[in-house]
Amino acid sequence: MEQFTRRYFLKVFGGASAALFVLPQVGCSSKKEEKPNCNDTTGVDTTLRQQLKYVPKSQDPQKRCELCQFYTPMPNGCGSCQLFPGPVDPQGSCMSFAPKQPS
Repeated sequence: MEQFTRRYFLKVFGGASAALFVLPQVGCSSKKEEKPNCNDTTGVDTTLRQQLKYVPKSQDPQKRCELCQFYTPMPNGCGSCQLFPGPVDPQGSCMSFAPKQPS
């Protein structure tokens, strides 16, 4: 049986503990944070969306969905609208924009 010296112990466990600290950091930095696809209308009836002329990016920064009283934010970063089905981009807009009333 081989004797374990202090030097051997520090070399083996020092390297292992360093790897445990560094590897999670490398893993986090290489992951891309994905933006949710708020415009995926797969399986959604888009008739009302088209009639209301919904666009995923508002031309007027004062008339964004996130500022509309019909918009409800969701935890995934998208939202929903009371006027039509499917996900809604917070930066989007439609012709039925109604500003939120102050509380």
